[in-house]
Amino acid sequence: MKNIRRLLLPFSFLYGGVLWLRNILYNTGVLRSVSPEIKTICIGNISLGGTGKTPHIEYILHLLEHKKTAVLSRGYGRKTTDTYVVTQKSNTLEAGDEPLQIARKFHNTKVVVDGNRLRGMAFIKKHFPETEIVLLDDAFQHRKLKAGLNILLTTFDQPFTSDYYLPAGNLRDHKIRAKQADAIVVTKCPEDLSDSKRKAIKNKLSKYSQQILFDKIEYKKPLPVFSSLQKPITDYKKVFLITGIAKPQFFYQKAEKSFNVVKHYNFRDHYQFTPSDLERFRNFIGSFAPGEICALTTEKDAMRMLHLFKYSDPDVMPLFYWEIGINMGVYKTEFDNLILNYVE
Repeated sequence: MKNIRRLLLPFSFLYGGVLWLRNILYNTGVLRSVSPEIKTICIGNISLGGTGKTPHIEYILHLLEHKKTAVLSRGYGRKTTDTYVVTQKSNTLEAGDEPLQIARKFHNTKVVVDGNRLRGMAFIKKHFPETEIVLLDDAFQHRKLKAGLNILLTTFDQPFTSDYYLPAGNLRDHKIRAKQADAIVVTKCPEDLSDSKRKAIKNKLSKYSQQILFDKIEYKKPLPVFSSLQKPITDYKKVFLITGIAKPQFFYQKAEKSFNVVKHYNFRDHYQFTPSDLERFRNFIGSFAPGEICALTTEKDAMRMLHLFKYSDPDVMPLFYWEIGINMGVYKTEFDNLILNYVE
């Protein structure tokens, strides 16, 4: 892997040069950034996926449940191309997995997908004029739209400070852009994060932001994808995993500690599951005694499987999803105040 990375470094230098020119044009005003009239909070990163944007958006939506909110996302993986309003009855081919997940959980929040963020904001203003705050999903690198509050996420195991530009690494924007974030949140921290390690990370990030927070993933109780499945996951002796996310190792490690995991079907990020995949899973279940094994997936992956079960018996393919949230720990008050002070 290191040898491949070395071979790709010249392309990374070229990509970094293009980013440098682009940022210079925006910083000098040659290219224009637009500040929306509606208050906007951007939850983003400067690396490719897997930093935990969706659970942070959900946390903020819970915090702002007293406000009229909207979420604007690109809707990665969808087949629609224009502005699209996501509802509980949408599917991932129309909306993308993360927007559908949010729409199904937050019924009072308007969820809009559009790759053109400016057009998406104009749509929200026109069709949902009551909106008080818009959460921008993964829009930090979209400089045409300037958010009112920028929250930059970076993971504990792979902070942007020690990463390379694409394609040798995962960086898709200049590290110096992190200075334009109002706060940096180090996500997916281990339970036993020491004070010395926390201080070392803060020292590396301090030149980019004075407000550096830490949080960790919080796994909740696994729930059946379909309520008609009456048995809890603890009634099954064995579990197999299905993932199509950027960094499945956290999910896998947690599952191994909690259940008797016998197999892991691992697909690429945002993979669109097919009927043949469902048949493959069913055949695997059929190799065990009835009621002995079930499937466990992430909430985001479950969104991309829903359409496959339209005419299926959930008992034939008992499927559970593991909802996750974030635990801000001692940083909860600071993070909440950051959001509320801006909104109010």
